[in-house]
Amino acid sequence: MVGIKMVKKIGVFSVLLLFSSCLKGDCEIDKKYALAVECLQIITQRPSSSAYNLKSEGIHLFTKRKCICIDETRWLGNYSELLEIGDTIIKRKGELRFSFHKKDTIITVDWRCEEPDVSEIRIRGGVMADLTVQQLRDLKMNKR
Repeated sequence: MVGIKMVKKIGVFSVLLLFSSCLKGDCEIDKKYALAVECLQIITQRPSSSAYNLKSEGIHLFTKRKCICIDETRWLGNYSELLEIGDTIIKRKGELRFSFHKKDTIITVDWRCEEPDVSEIRIRGGVMADLTVQQLRDLKMNKR
C-alpha cells in the first residue's frame, strides 16, 4: 500500500513539474513574439474591440503611407478599447514597451513575463503609475 501512495505522489509531482516548466516556456515564446511586433501608426480607423488581436488601420508615422498594424500576441489588443481615431501607437521591434499617444495623454505599457503589465499614464504633465487595464478603461469611461 505504501508503495502505491508513493507512486501516486511522484506521479502528481511529475505532472505539476511538467506543467510548470511548460508555462515558463510559453512565457519565453510570448516574449519572443512581443519583441517581433512593430507598429508606428496614427490611427485613421478604430480597431475592432471584438477580438483579442489588434488590427488597426492608419498612417505610418515616418513614411506617411497607409498601413495596417497587426498584433496577434493579444498584448496590444488588450488595450484596443482605449484607442480612438487620431491616436498614435508606438511599438518598436525589439522592445517590450509600447505607448499610445492621445491629445493630452500618453499611456505607456511595459510587458512583464508571468506578471501583469506595468503601465503609466501621463495627463498634462501629471503621472499615474502601475494602473491595471481595467483602471485604464475606467479612466477612459470617466472622460466621456
